[in-house]
Amino acid sequence: MSLTSRLRHKAFKHLRKWFTYHFPNPGMNHKPESVIATQHASSSYSGDIGTAFDYLFRFKIEQNSGVKEETGPETWVAYKSYQNLTPKYKRMAKLKFELAKKCYNDFIKENVVNNDLFASCLFLNQLDIMYRTGYVFDDFGDDNPDKIEELRLIFENVDWSQFSFDSNNVLNPVFGGVIENVSADADFIMGKTLIELKCVKQIKLERFHLNQLISYCLLNLLKPKKEQYEIDKIGIYFARADYLWLMKLEDFYDKKELKKRAEEFEQLITNPHLDLSPEKPGKRSVSNSLEGQETLERIKKLFDKK
Repeated sequence: MSLTSRLRHKAFKHLRKWFTYHFPNPGMNHKPESVIATQHASSSYSGDIGTAFDYLFRFKIEQNSGVKEETGPETWVAYKSYQNLTPKYKRMAKLKFELAKKCYNDFIKENVVNNDLFASCLFLNQLDIMYRTGYVFDDFGDDNPDKIEELRLIFENVDWSQFSFDSNNVLNPVFGGVIENVSADADFIMGKTLIELKCVKQIKLERFHLNQLISYCLLNLLKPKKEQYEIDKIGIYFARADYLWLMKLEDFYDKKELKKRAEEFEQLITNPHLDLSPEKPGKRSVSNSLEGQETLERIKKLFDKK
């Protein structure tokens, strides 16, 4: 069972209670005013857009940081999915997958951005979901103009200056394998900041998203020291609002205490019946030391533009 499945599963209520006590949600002191809406008020495909945007984001990072051996089409989850398709679906997918590889190469080498690129990322999303869940889409391989337009709007809204394009950036860092039968891979490590990409319509710090990020950090601390990523901050990039939320891990605990939390987490994620919350928990509170700093920097940018 994947990490995210366990975090959601009703059997792991003690784990969620433990998160709520030890890692209280600091919320967001300020929120962006402009949010790109879905193309229809009743849209139910924000998840599709999210995974498609993950591919676009990955391509952009590769374009600016340099393509490495551990990147490229052969490393995509969608590639693994394509390889595992039945002959019937592979025949249906062949032309679309070849187009996706072409669009990827054209974007990396020539920065070609067009509807074929957006449609290809939406197709890669379908393959991605098929690999992870086994679900087969009724519209497998079909282009949806509304989804293409929505993805285009989100991509064109990104201010890439807030991201560093460093050769040491890590795409899709893997945290699974630390604990048996717990698979986990994140989106992006920029410097020492672990960032998850979200295309959600409501820009707020969800309890589940915070649990997800912290879980990755705790799994990282359970790795052998030489295999650990250097992570001192967590972040969520809200793509529809072009808003990067950041927080220092030390705002929760220092490194020594985080290691203790990691050891508790290992017990809780493998034993849903275990309850490690204090018997009489007082309410812990934390403040995000970066938010005040971010606010000042954003105000300064506004004045610099005038």
